[in-house]
Amino acid sequence: MSRDKRTIKSNEANENLETLKKEKRKTIYQIIIIVIVAFIVIIALCIAWFVSNNRVNGISGRISAKESGIEIGSRGSQGVHDDILKKVKSDLTYHLPGEGSNNQHDTSLGGSINWLLNPKSNMNNYSDGKSFTDTGAKFRKEYAMEPGTKGRLDFFIKPHEEGKLSLEFSLDIVPHVMDGDTPQVVDKTSTVSQFLSGHIVYFLGETQNDTVTYTWIKDGRFQITIPKAEKDKEYNYSIYWVWPLNLSTILLNKNDEFLNESKIEFDDKDPTGALRNQIVTDMTAHPEKYFFSSLTGSSLDTNYDEVKAIEGIHKNSGSNSTYDKQLFVDLSSYYNQADMKIGESISFITATLEYLGKTEAKNED
Repeated sequence: MSRDKRTIKSNEANENLETLKKEKRKTIYQIIIIVIVAFIVIIALCIAWFVSNNRVNGISGRISAKESGIEIGSRGSQGVHDDILKKVKSDLTYHLPGEGSNNQHDTSLGGSINWLLNPKSNMNNYSDGKSFTDTGAKFRKEYAMEPGTKGRLDFFIKPHEEGKLSLEFSLDIVPHVMDGDTPQVVDKTSTVSQFLSGHIVYFLGETQNDTVTYTWIKDGRFQITIPKAEKDKEYNYSIYWVWPLNLSTILLNKNDEFLNESKIEFDDKDPTGALRNQIVTDMTAHPEKYFFSSLTGSSLDTNYDEVKAIEGIHKNSGSNSTYDKQLFVDLSSYYNQADMKIGESISFITATLEYLGKTEAKNED
């Protein structure tokens, strides 16, 4: 056989090998995704409206902040896991549907009422107002969040005065783990709490002229402005949540082979891609919120080559992608390991909306 022919065969073998490697990477990647969806679940208690430092009364899913001139509330019924809510809130007064719902509920010393749920507004923790026992389910995970799920929580604001209102809120997501039958709070500075803040993303949804505008609740605090509030009119808002299926749905662009026909996240909320770009930028600056190495037992930092490649992967992905595929596969593995860490370390989360007060309130001429 001539040297030229041997060279040709060698080139063909290399090309075939590279093709096999690519297919193997894609297969492994798909297996990892399936494992995650099968084993990572946490339940959510969309528990509380908490109004601090004000004398308030709650009636049937509402809290009225008398000194602040507004009322906040929700509509629906109890969630599947409200029995756990009673354990979590045992040190505070709480208000649940069917428990004195026709009576005023004084929460002036730091009490709360639960976030009422319905088929459209829940965190995979609702079943026609049934308790967990009434659902007949064997496992809590049958009503739980997992990678690839999303939804929303609805609430309303009812001003008791007219004019411009600028209202400050915080959305506090607290992870818990069950110690036998006793829920324990997971340290918010822990590695797994950091992952929780990066992997489950929350947005404020404001509807104006039939168009929803989404604002990323990056650090848990947000502001709602009502330019010309009408007295006793209800203004509706939603907190949207997304737990992306995997890294590819955040980082990659349309027609990229590693999407494996998955839908890109966040572009449905902002077709310009600006919202997704914000998250990618945060991922680059704060990899400790997104990536974990089970080998080292630590989250990734900005010195990792994979982290340094994030911006380039995002920019150069697509139908004619030019980024380093191996770096992406490795990065995806670190992202999946962080999801696994969440699943093994957290039993459930509580989502608490806290009204912090007004930053501005004046009548319009």
